[in-house]
Amino acid sequence: MAARPGRPRRAIRRRRWWIPGVVGFLTVTLVLVVVHQGSSEGFTDMSGHRVVPDEEVPVDNHEAIAMVLEESGPQFEIPSVGLSAPLGSILDVDGVMYPPNYDSVFHVRNRGVSLREASQGTVFLVAHSTAGGKSPGNFIQNKQQITVNQGEQIIVGDLVYQVVSTTKIPKDQIGEDATLWESIPGRLVFLTCAVEPHSGPSTTNIVVIGELTGAHH
Repeated sequence: MAARPGRPRRAIRRRRWWIPGVVGFLTVTLVLVVVHQGSSEGFTDMSGHRVVPDEEVPVDNHEAIAMVLEESGPQFEIPSVGLSAPLGSILDVDGVMYPPNYDSVFHVRNRGVSLREASQGTVFLVAHSTAGGKSPGNFIQNKQQITVNQGEQIIVGDLVYQVVSTTKIPKDQIGEDATLWESIPGRLVFLTCAVEPHSGPSTTNIVVIGELTGAHH
């Protein structure tokens, strides 16, 4: 989609999560988008820059962008890095997890367990990071380094987790980690894309693992 005349623009990339339901692979397809600074139309990143997709959401994936997201709803926070974002939810449909905007974190409500059942299994969360933009995933990385440390707090609605590990996993290997996709009581898995130094297609996922410690008041 062309930029409006007279408005500065810069290219960022959005990520589409794809997980074949049988084998549990996670890969990410990249689609070129444009951010229009100063525009309030369409989807925006966390800086308010408009994100314009270069292609439409695949028709057979429309169910995957179904979400529950309210302005007064729960928040996702990592206080140590200054991240606070709305918490929505999406469906994993035929292996596709498609975060429908660029300023929120999304619970995959049909993979792992619900937030109400967090003590009984793994809560899976996904979010975009954008090359040249500002999305939730950008807060946990800087110059190819993960900025979240062991022991730091993650708040998911009224749940509190403590970071127990962080890692990067190549996209073509993440499906081989069977433990990652297990539903382990009291565990959180937060996934985003690593932003590449050359702003090209991301080849690596960042995985943050948390352990449930209590409730947020």
